[in-house]
Amino acid sequence: MSIPDETSKETPPNPSIYLNFIQLRKLPEAENEVEEEALFVYQNKQKENGSEGSEIFARLEDVKAFNIRPRFDSAAITEAIETKIQEIKNTPLDYYEIVLYELCKKFNLELSSSCLSSKSISKIHHVYRLKSMEDELSISQRNSLNANLEAILDSHPRTYNEYILFAETLKFISAMAIKWGIVSIDNYAYRVTGRGLNVKLLDLKEINNDIFTMETLWLALMVYREPLSKIADDQVNQYAMLLNDTICKLVNEFLSLNRNCDFEAVKSIAGLVASKNPEVTKYTGVEPDYNSTLVEYQRLKLKRGVWSLCLSKNDVNLIKSIKELLTDFEIVYRQFERSLMTNLLMAFHGNNS
Repeated sequence: MSIPDETSKETPPNPSIYLNFIQLRKLPEAENEVEEEALFVYQNKQKENGSEGSEIFARLEDVKAFNIRPRFDSAAITEAIETKIQEIKNTPLDYYEIVLYELCKKFNLELSSSCLSSKSISKIHHVYRLKSMEDELSISQRNSLNANLEAILDSHPRTYNEYILFAETLKFISAMAIKWGIVSIDNYAYRVTGRGLNVKLLDLKEINNDIFTMETLWLALMVYREPLSKIADDQVNQYAMLLNDTICKLVNEFLSLNRNCDFEAVKSIAGLVASKNPEVTKYTGVEPDYNSTLVEYQRLKLKRGVWSLCLSKNDVNLIKSIKELLTDFEIVYRQFERSLMTNLLMAFHGNNS
């Protein structure tokens, strides 16, 4: 199965950090060992005298996992995130109602409305990222990567679909955080200015592709594993736990909004929505369908309007409740990301960076 490429081909990130979270060696024979094989099991390098070598920085130097990022260009990554925000602001809210309908359709038809968890992220994100930078790997690493990927998908047939739906829903959530005025670009200055530009390990180009990214969610799941467990303090761990709990709840709340829709009968609402707002056609390629039957799909407006009153699915109080949850998530997400960056800067630069 081919994996979509999330990474810019112009400046591919160094794959070293992801290689440290996957063993590209002999595949396990038992299916229940596949996840442990794919996930990183950090090998404690022993010193010549047989000691374990408790100094984490010496071990990190050995594997060269963290010394992989040059200084980031502030102007470039600032432009990336500002462009993304402006693009979303310019997109009609009606378009995101179509996006939500499609996400809910996948959730119902492909995953039988089973609640999503973050397990798919911990199982496959690092493999997904390695696949997107396959050109940077050696032939033997590519072969092992592909074999591991196939083994994961064979053993966990839902994993790929869950991961993709989680990623698509997270993009939608990022958009709603902007459309609903939750996000302030000033609150994300730590990503694009000052000491943060020196941070090791984190791929700031990837992180600034959107407000919320799978990369950060994956890191929140990995803080309990070495080597991050040697760097992350209690505050980072607490934020990571809150982040995981909140995003899982938020994702499932959004995906349950259109629970009463007949997705088999109504494959798409793009034509219907375009008949209300023809500008949507520019984003979907679907022409207005003025003869379509009204469908009770979930609206995303925070206030009732004339059109909204025609649709019983426009539960404004429910949307406001989800907005509050999204507001909480945005705060926790930001605090985790910033705290992790601070820990990494202190670990590798101390007070001198």
